[in-house]
Amino acid sequence: METVSQTTRSCFTTVPRRTSQVAIQTGDGFTFSQELARGYDPTIPDITTNGGAIMRLSDSTTFVPGTNEYYYEIQSKPQGLISTTSGYVLPGTLVPTPDVSYGSSSGYYFGYWTINGVRQAGVTGASPTAVTLLMTNDETAVAVFFLPGDSTSFGLQDWYQWFWFGNLNQTPASDPTSDGFTIADDIARDYSPVVANVTINGGAIMRLSGLTTFNLSLYPTILITISNGQVVISWSVGGVLQSSTNVNGPYTDVINAPDPYIITPTADQMFFRVEY
Repeated sequence: METVSQTTRSCFTTVPRRTSQVAIQTGDGFTFSQELARGYDPTIPDITTNGGAIMRLSDSTTFVPGTNEYYYEIQSKPQGLISTTSGYVLPGTLVPTPDVSYGSSSGYYFGYWTINGVRQAGVTGASPTAVTLLMTNDETAVAVFFLPGDSTSFGLQDWYQWFWFGNLNQTPASDPTSDGFTIADDIARDYSPVVANVTINGGAIMRLSGLTTFNLSLYPTILITISNGQVVISWSVGGVLQSSTNVNGPYTDVINAPDPYIITPTADQMFFRVEY
């Protein structure tokens, strides 16, 4: 009997295995490549905030705060009419603005200053030509200018109304101080429209910046001059110098007043006369 042997062969096929690298998603808005670029741990969510001290959650840090400082900025509207300046200063610092000329400046007319959007005014309501920032917070000062043709009232320009009154409610016929002078009168005489004018009959009338001489042949001579910020009063021999804070009196004698009499003005107004 013939024996037949059969050999069975097994065939194996090797298939290469592919592995894919999958980024771990933490939902923090940073991709895996961004984590690698920044050296972050991709398994920990990153947190971002605006401003302040920034740190990685996996690190430790020490933040040492310095002295608080406030930011200021001084500019004009339109820009460029004054130089824009800015900076940081310590609390309580006084930061002055430039002094802007009244009236025309580079083809525009100055109206008023604002600090943080609020128009600034003096005791009469008129705008100061310069302001000072008291730095207890961040402050922005703006000098507001107008074109000469801007006018909402016939014959009365907007810059003029904003400078003196802070509104556009006036007309040339208005008399806001009830002194008998209209705004048109004040403009013609170069008077302030927010200060009442006082007129009296006779006497010597002068502006503090000027020089005047009152000399009539029937009366003694009184001479009033301004020298180095002081008022110098001289008169004919024999008279008694008197003073008052009101033009209508009462007047009192200036005891032992020499001739000439020199004083430094301290009151808002003073009136003098010589009695013979």
